[in-house]
Amino acid sequence: MYNKSRGSMAISIIFVLIIASFGVLNFIMHTDKKASKEENRILAQFPKWSLDAYFSGEYMVRIDEYLKDQFFIRDFCINLSKNMEKFKGFGYSATISGQNTGGNGSNQKLNYYYVDEFCFYNFMSKPDMEMKYADTIEQFASMHDDINVYNMLIPNSVAYVDDELKKLSDSPFEAMDLIKGNYKKTHFIDVRDEFSKYGLKQLYFKTDHHWNGDGVYAAYAQFCKELGFNIIPKQNMGKLEYDNMLGSLYFMTKNEKMKTSPDTLVAYKPIQDVLMTRYYKNDDGGFIKTEPVPFCVSAHLMGENPSYGIYLGGDMPLCVISRTDVVDDGYNTQGNNVIIVKDSFGNAFSTIITPHYDNVHIIDPRSWDGNLYEYAKKVGAKDIIFINTTSTATSGDFIQSLQKLF
Repeated sequence: MYNKSRGSMAISIIFVLIIASFGVLNFIMHTDKKASKEENRILAQFPKWSLDAYFSGEYMVRIDEYLKDQFFIRDFCINLSKNMEKFKGFGYSATISGQNTGGNGSNQKLNYYYVDEFCFYNFMSKPDMEMKYADTIEQFASMHDDINVYNMLIPNSVAYVDDELKKLSDSPFEAMDLIKGNYKKTHFIDVRDEFSKYGLKQLYFKTDHHWNGDGVYAAYAQFCKELGFNIIPKQNMGKLEYDNMLGSLYFMTKNEKMKTSPDTLVAYKPIQDVLMTRYYKNDDGGFIKTEPVPFCVSAHLMGENPSYGIYLGGDMPLCVISRTDVVDDGYNTQGNNVIIVKDSFGNAFSTIITPHYDNVHIIDPRSWDGNLYEYAKKVGAKDIIFINTTSTATSGDFIQSLQKLF
């Protein structure tokens, strides 16, 4: 006769053995990748051991994060999840749900839409976070009258889709207005007038959440107007074009329809001579300085396939672009340096403004450790520009990373 208690015990033992087996396999076969292309984010790395970290509990928390991020069949599970999501549908062509691609640590559950060969996702407004973002930058500006502080917000692409599709999202423009209205000392660079001169697919990639070359140039033109710089005409800049780019939104959603209409990557680059030096973190928490290279926008930075990595080569704690031909060419401010505090949208922007400064210092607050004002005084920077997307301005994690700089 069947013994119910023994049957339940057997099922429990089998379940425990399966879980234990996965734990053992993950311990033996875990990956050791730096980043996830599918999730568009940096993965947790094995933590450095210390007594303080161990007794505070931080070490074990980071071990747990490391094993989760380096799970041996993680990519398989992500791809399976994306394939399952395709069957849900939202009434639009190939609408897909997924995690935030912004790379800003907000972990928001977003919906992705693919309509008329263009992929976008909804913006989720958080007025309390938007105010906190503005207050953080305004506080820094108020503390340091000897520094010109600017904030440039790039609206998510959903701000420029058709009116009917806009109903799927909160308004990035409302978030920009809320932040802009909070400033007294901070100079807000409003890109919307210049953006209105271009179409959606000129401003943004179709398969990637970043902006394309015309979007970057539009922001550059508005920046020059605000600061009184002479605008370099497009025809006087170098231009790079690469076909068949599939970007972050393709890798997030795995929507095969995007392969039929890939992007053409357009990048404008300064014709002035520059040297770029990049700084990466080492295992001890310090920085490794790379050998300078004579470019900041180049196919050499992309890898095998066209990608947004053409700018700087991607995100890093610190990057410095220096003009090596500092002359009075009508564009350079001679003797002035600038600091860009940014998310990944700032990678492209920092390269296009290089003709106007002797040195452009690019800081990613998510991975750079230091005091921003002290660094500005050290390098002689008179201008500091905070450039982010509206999604980043709602991220509590990103705001905390900004606060650590002050």
